[in-house]
Amino acid sequence: MRLPSLVLPALFAVNLSLAADARAECHCVSVAGDVFATVQAEVAKADGLYARGDFRGAL
Repeated sequence: MRLPSLVLPALFAVNLSLAADARAECHCVSVAGDVFATVQAEVAKADGLYARGDFRGAL
């Protein structure tokens, strides 16, 4: 009867390790989204400068 008393802690440990992976992946996606938004804003700014003829500023 020792097996059932070991199963629950083992499942709990596996669950915690998977939750840590999920949190890390979520953080990574969040950072990637922030970087994408920043790059998108810079591209829009450069596009506007280029359209106004400010070629140096667009670079």
